[in-house]
Amino acid sequence: MHQPPREHSPWWFGIAARPWAPAALAGAILAGRLLWLAFVSPLTLSEDEAHYWLWSQHPGWSYYSKGPGVAWLIAASTAVFGDTQFAVRAPAAVATAVGTIGAAAMARWAGADRVTAFAAALLYACVPALALAGVLMTIDAPYAACWMWAAAFAARAIRSGSRGAWLGLGTAVAIGFLFKYTILLILPGVLLALWATRRERAALRVGTIAASGAVASLGLLPVVLWNADHDWATVRHLLGHLHAPGGDTSAGRDWSFWWPLEFVALQIAVCSRSWPSCARRGMTRTAPRSASVWPSRCQSSLSTRPCRFSPASRPTGPWPARPRSARSPPWAWSGRSATTMRSAACAGAWPSSGAC
Repeated sequence: MHQPPREHSPWWFGIAARPWAPAALAGAILAGRLLWLAFVSPLTLSEDEAHYWLWSQHPGWSYYSKGPGVAWLIAASTAVFGDTQFAVRAPAAVATAVGTIGAAAMARWAGADRVTAFAAALLYACVPALALAGVLMTIDAPYAACWMWAAAFAARAIRSGSRGAWLGLGTAVAIGFLFKYTILLILPGVLLALWATRRERAALRVGTIAASGAVASLGLLPVVLWNADHDWATVRHLLGHLHAPGGDTSAGRDWSFWWPLEFVALQIAVCSRSWPSCARRGMTRTAPRSASVWPSRCQSSLSTRPCRFSPASRPTGPWPARPRSARSPPWAWSGRSATTMRSAACAGAWPSSGAC
């Protein structure tokens, strides 16, 4: 990114240029969130959080609708802090901090300077959906963190060919799969990045990529073994969402070929206004073909449903029983504008949460 002359640089450039700045930012936000959860939060557990806590009381290799990651995290936290609201939600705050550092790592490993890396971390922390995920213990915070680190390792692996980066990618995918199966949708983006950068990237080593795939497959083992012993309950659950043969429910709408097209059109609409602005300000020093963009923006939408609200339908989900969001401090609900969301999407740091 083009650096403005020192005399015209914002005051915070000096802090952002420090190697420890992203970690300090993540740590400060984490400390604030933990204090709020421990002493201020008026929010009772949502339905999903209570459901996952119940899972944690019965440890298993997997569960009916999700992998074991969220239950394992809650079980570990409650073993230390007891069965409290703070113990259930603390892992969400920690996971969001990990994802914030991952955003900086991705920018840095994609070739950006330290100020840009700090800005990437700040944007990640300011995405409203991720800020909310940092105080509610669902699969979203750890899943987003795993996606961010997978994208970061992919960028480093493609640019440098580092064996450690390829193994890091496999590890991030393995851990992410334990929370949400759609982490596998980052792999088409990685393949596309490999193709798009074929003339500039480091040479591929088959053994290294095979080792990365083997590490990633370890995350599938608990889920596959549990399902094999439970009549493939998760597979039937997922098929039910699509009204496909063999599904266990008929709720919702039939899967439509238009869903992926609607998703792609939405991403173009979100980025269309922010990308030209980024280009004018010199923030696109790395071309869109580079690994800094493709791994986290190119993801399939086969499992993504379009958001539609009508008078006949109302949104349902894990909404807190007593929201009272007005009492939430700024650092607990950081970032509220659509401009911030568009900028984060432009940076490629917004994985699909599958909330729709």
